[in-house]
Amino acid sequence: IENTDVCRAGDLLLVDAGCEVEGYAADITRTFPVSGTFTPEQRAVYDVVLASQMAAIDACRSGEKFVTYHDVAVRKLVEGLVDLKVLSGDVDGLIEQEAFKPYYMHRTGHWLGLDVHDVGTYKHGETWRKLEPGMVLTVEPGLYFAEDLEGIPDALRGIGIRIEDDILVTDGDPDVLTAAAPKTADEVEAVMAGGDPVPA
Repeated sequence: IENTDVCRAGDLLLVDAGCEVEGYAADITRTFPVSGTFTPEQRAVYDVVLASQMAAIDACRSGEKFVTYHDVAVRKLVEGLVDLKVLSGDVDGLIEQEAFKPYYMHRTGHWLGLDVHDVGTYKHGETWRKLEPGMVLTVEPGLYFAEDLEGIPDALRGIGIRIEDDILVTDGDPDVLTAAAPKTADEVEAVMAGGDPVPA
């Protein structure tokens, strides 16, 4: 909160930022390697989070329940946690047990509009609200491996990655309103090296 820590080579800097344009809010997160390049372990985690985010974005379609894109993100994250040797076992069982919670403790997104966390119901009673064209929401999966977590590979300790974009639900494919911000690991590293900030 104080933003007073020193950024050191090997660290990651997670920037969760918002701005307003004509009274409407944006909310975007990118994670940067302070030294300019991701370590192999950081990149492996980054790629899991990115795959989760891309799958979740694709699930932001008219008629889908609000919870669907969160469920899609969680499945991809759990598959990645198994690949990273953080979790072991059946993916469905791990999801049911919420074995991912020490590494992913928040939901995948929220409404966006006149406020960064805009008003609006997510459920009607016990029924999840369905997405409709014109709705805007965030998609922001992440993985966080605290230094003091037990049972994780040492190489993952201290790694925290979140990637967030703003999505407009349409009659067709989701519209990524923040698509111009570099997002893949290669694009982020290119920006860190002083390259073109806008992906091709």
